[in-house]
Amino acid sequence: MNYTYLKLVKIVFPNTILVVDKFHIINALNRAFNKTGVRLVCDIF
Repeated sequence: MNYTYLKLVKIVFPNTILVVDKFHIINALNRAFNKTGVRLVCDIF
């Protein structure tokens, strides 16, 4: 989830409990792996 969104929610709704679902966790992991993979390939060539 976007850090700005989380920060805004905590300001507007200070007593909320944020829950991140499996989709957002897996999506963040996939983006991180893809970014790392691209960087490694670019370093090789």
